[in-house]
Amino acid sequence: MNNGAPIHPSGAPARSMGPDRFVQASLLRTQAQRGLSSLQRHWWIPLVSLLVFGLPGVVYSILAPRTFRSQAVLWVGERLELPEGRMHSEELSSFLGTQVELLKSSLMKSRALAKVRESFPRSSPRELDFDLSVRSALKSSTIEVSGTGIVPGPTVAYVNAIIHEYLAYKSEFRKNSSLNALSTITSQIKDLEKQIADKEQELGAFETSNNISFLTESGASAGSHLARLNGQLSDLRTEHHLLELLTPAQFRDMSQVPAGATTGISVPGQQAAQSLTATSSAQESGYYQALQQLELLKARRDDFARVLRPTHSKMIKLNQDIAGFEQLLDTLKHQGEQQAAAQMSNRKKSLELQIDNLQAQYATWQTNAIEASRLLDQHDRMKQELERSRSLYTRLLGLVQTVDLTKGLDQEALSPLAPASVAKPTLSKYKMGVAGIFAGIVVGLALLLLLSTTDDRFTSATELSLHLPEEVVGQVPEERMVTRNHQLEAGLHIQNSPAFAESFRSLRSHLLCTAGLPSGPKILMVTSSIPKEGKTTISANLGMALAMAGERVLLIDADLRRSSLHKVFHLKVQPGLSEVLAQTVSASEAIVRTMTANLSLLPAGEPDEPGSELFLMQPLESLLQELTSRFTYIIIDTAPVLATDDAGTLGARTHGAFMVVRAGYTSARMIRESLERLRKRKVHLLGLIYNRAGRSSDYYSKYTREYYAGVPAAGAKAGEQPKAE
Repeated sequence: MNNGAPIHPSGAPARSMGPDRFVQASLLRTQAQRGLSSLQRHWWIPLVSLLVFGLPGVVYSILAPRTFRSQAVLWVGERLELPEGRMHSEELSSFLGTQVELLKSSLMKSRALAKVRESFPRSSPRELDFDLSVRSALKSSTIEVSGTGIVPGPTVAYVNAIIHEYLAYKSEFRKNSSLNALSTITSQIKDLEKQIADKEQELGAFETSNNISFLTESGASAGSHLARLNGQLSDLRTEHHLLELLTPAQFRDMSQVPAGATTGISVPGQQAAQSLTATSSAQESGYYQALQQLELLKARRDDFARVLRPTHSKMIKLNQDIAGFEQLLDTLKHQGEQQAAAQMSNRKKSLELQIDNLQAQYATWQTNAIEASRLLDQHDRMKQELERSRSLYTRLLGLVQTVDLTKGLDQEALSPLAPASVAKPTLSKYKMGVAGIFAGIVVGLALLLLLSTTDDRFTSATELSLHLPEEVVGQVPEERMVTRNHQLEAGLHIQNSPAFAESFRSLRSHLLCTAGLPSGPKILMVTSSIPKEGKTTISANLGMALAMAGERVLLIDADLRRSSLHKVFHLKVQPGLSEVLAQTVSASEAIVRTMTANLSLLPAGEPDEPGSELFLMQPLESLLQELTSRFTYIIIDTAPVLATDDAGTLGARTHGAFMVVRAGYTSARMIRESLERLRKRKVHLLGLIYNRAGRSSDYYSKYTREYYAGVPAAGAKAGEQPKAE
């Protein structure tokens, strides 16, 4: 099992070559055919565009005078660089751009034109009308100056004058700039000399009235003294704040703790508390002696309590003594707290006086320090301003020397590399014509491309098969219809046009072999989306092709509103289908034979009511059953699908229907709408017939023409040879 892979003739599976590139080539060819078809239909659009855009340019090119061009080159030459004189620098690209704009300026043009007038006084204003072009060459330090005019001599003179006036203007500008700079610098030097003298005098007067050394030392000592006063103030304020927080008992307990006994650091206020409570040491000593006696009595009472009763005289005596000592301790404690409170109040007042004194001293020293610092800052500022003035004075003196040196050198950055060349004829007058023709062609092709892109009409069978799901079962080439007394001669096409006849033979083979129709008589319908797509021609020629193969064929003209099959075969329109369905005549009376063997026609007749109502009547079923017993193929030519409902009504009663699509005529949206209507009516679609295929299409290719070139047409005399192409 090869899973559907193609089989090589030798029996081995064929290797896949990848059809993608062939599909792309086919799509590309389809697009080319669409463009060629659009050009054939709208050939006048490029012609009009070419006339609109190209004709004015061609007229201008013819009438415009001949011009001549001369060219010169400037380059950035080597120059002496003076670092002292380089007050401004710029990149080479910016410099060249600036010089290009200067060369193109109106000032340079007017000065150069005046000089040319002096050299050619007899020239007319038109002869002195020049076109100047200045550009910097890419990746080089050169500038190309070119001038265009109608006379060679003045043109060369104009280019040379532009360069000469440019160099002269630059030289004048440098000299004027140097003189102006020198004058400005000299004036500034004189002003600086006066400023330096005034500042030196001011600095000397300040140093005379103020002792700078004393101010320096005074400022340093004032700073250290202020730091010391600030530390003392901080200690006193801390001690005063601590006294505000302490109670008399805490103050008294604090005086009994040695300074730094626990942490090694003296607590603020502790030293003052200890010094203030030194006077009450005797009283404190009595307090502690009484406390010791009380503890001894309590210890003795505890010893006696082991052997004596509480009512014993000794126990009573000890309790009385203990009570007396406790009362004494309370009295001494109360007196100590009162004394500690008085000491704390006195200490606070002392601290407040000391703080006020230190604050007054701090303010005085601070004022002195600020004044000394202000005077020293003023002295330093005066010295710095004097130094800056002296430095600027020194630089200006050096700049004067540099300006003099630059003025003497007189350097120019741009120098002529080549003088103006001999004026040569130009082709500029023809550019307008070429541009107009090119614009006309581009606009015309763009419009054609736009029309081709927005046009949804099919231009080839390949395009039709790519965009519609139905199979394309036949292609009919476009041939000029032969008429006789304004009557179509369908039979002549089958017999006299080989390619046209071969297309219907191919369609006949499809019906006979591969259409998938049931056995027995077959009822077929031929329709289209809109009128004038060639469905009547297709019906007539398909019937003739089947009749020539020996099949009994009946053509029914069911287009009751615009019937035309009877005109093709030069027959009468009535009696016909309308009369048969109205049961005024029989089918045998209405059917007529044509000039083609085995081919009969049932004309449309003259209907009294619309075709849709006639086709819904029961006589139509009986008619079709009767006709299938007499004919092998019944081909019904109906009205267009989008014009009436006839095709949908008849299609359901047939074995299959062909949809005719005219090349470059029917839009894709109409065809899709028609096919959708037929599907909804359950019409079996046999395929699409691509009608009036162009000679540039895939069907009517050069190979088909070459093949039929040597085949004599039907009806030609024996022995007659076709003309060689």
